[in-house]
Amino acid sequence: MMEFITANILRNPPVLLGLIAMLGLLLQKKSFSEVIKGTLLAAFGMIILNAGVSMLVNSILPINQAFQALSGAQAAEGLNDVTFTGTYGGDVGLAMFIGLALHLLIARFTPIKTIFLTGHMLWWFPFVFVAAGVEAGLHGALLIGLSAVFSAVYWSVMPWILRKYVFAVTNDDSFTIGHPTGILSLVAGFVSSKVGNKEKSTEDLKLPKGLSFFREISITGAMVIFIMLAIIGISIPSSVPEGQNFFMVAVNQGLNFGAGLIIMLQGVRMLINQIVPAFKGISDKLVPNALPAFDCPIIFNYKPNAVLVGFVTAMITSTILVGICNMTNLQYDGCI
Repeated sequence: MMEFITANILRNPPVLLGLIAMLGLLLQKKSFSEVIKGTLLAAFGMIILNAGVSMLVNSILPINQAFQALSGAQAAEGLNDVTFTGTYGGDVGLAMFIGLALHLLIARFTPIKTIFLTGHMLWWFPFVFVAAGVEAGLHGALLIGLSAVFSAVYWSVMPWILRKYVFAVTNDDSFTIGHPTGILSLVAGFVSSKVGNKEKSTEDLKLPKGLSFFREISITGAMVIFIMLAIIGISIPSSVPEGQNFFMVAVNQGLNFGAGLIIMLQGVRMLINQIVPAFKGISDKLVPNALPAFDCPIIFNYKPNAVLVGFVTAMITSTILVGICNMTNLQYDGCI
């Protein structure tokens, strides 16, 4: 039963969020029709969001592959998630269930009131803590207990700390962020609060009327990916699949990226529209005043220009760093 719940519910975000929406609607004593509608639309929203993210990842994958080919980088053989789970999956599962119980107790009986709803990360955190414990020589109850405690503390504390920065970006205090990049988000939020100016936003960029289409993030994103892949195709001809034209490859990947953005943002909107009102039922009945903590794409729709600027900046920065690592022959040997 534990294995079934772990594999088919807790590690299945559409089902998990659909069930959470159902529970919230039932606690609010909504009609049968409203419960079915809200449950399915929440699950659909998550599936659509995942589909959009997959399209984005597949669109930029040739860029990563091109730089790997250029630098000669290869993934080293090592212990991966499949082989590790085969040996320690039971420990990870127990740590996750115990951690979830602790997380709910923290939300119910302390001032830290967040419920972590990034489904796949409910497995990932105890997985990482168990792996670290194994590396440190821990085993048995101590390994499981420490992994559960550390997971529960992160699920509870980090989203709670991040909520003020989420509100500063979205002006929406109905949710927060639950993601493993919490420390980076805190650093970004702190630095921007000291050096940034909220009176000047990327969303207020003024463009000539003839260039107003750049305000549409899907169009701008598609053009950025097209330009990057076109440059790579010219600079690294071997990166273009045999028998294909580099220009058309760039066009198709750019179109897929733009469409992926539209799909992802639609999924985000559907998820917010269904899960936040439904979660209120859980918050009011079981954990008063609790905030749901979602995956980071949930905020993309609030500041789409900032998302695009951040994406382009990250791509340029990572490209420069790949070049530096290649020139200086920097390597990392570790667990893949």
